[in-house]
Amino acid sequence: MAGFFDVESNLILEKILRNDDATTILRTTVYIALLTSLPSKAMTGAQVAAIETTYTDYVRKSITLTSGDAFDELVAGATENTAAITFPVCGVSGETVSHWAMLDANAGDATDACIMFGALTASKLISPGDTPEFAIGELDITLS
Repeated sequence: MAGFFDVESNLILEKILRNDDATTILRTTVYIALLTSLPSKAMTGAQVAAIETTYTDYVRKSITLTSGDAFDELVAGATENTAAITFPVCGVSGETVSHWAMLDANAGDATDACIMFGALTASKLISPGDTPEFAIGELDITLS
């Protein structure tokens, strides 16, 4: 299950409950980050970047949302990725990851808006030569 960061929760509620057209939450690209620990809902982009993995050659994975086919159609408030989300091959130094986050930018600082986060099914040690990946259907997102 995924959780929304506080800022994103507020944007969603403003849009739904107040019909606030000035609040834009639509994005054409998002970035998936691999984290080494559980983020808190109040974190900023810079704080999320501080717990992001630093394995050699790691970068966030971008996902284009414009075609509407990056995630399945929602059923009972749930969706999952429709294509593999593959990160770069780990170079000389690895790290254990336990969570993921979705952000709206790739800067790694306070300008990144944190959207949502979730736990991996199990922590994963990424070793040199490993290619971390969410296979099709492995990144499950549920709004409850």
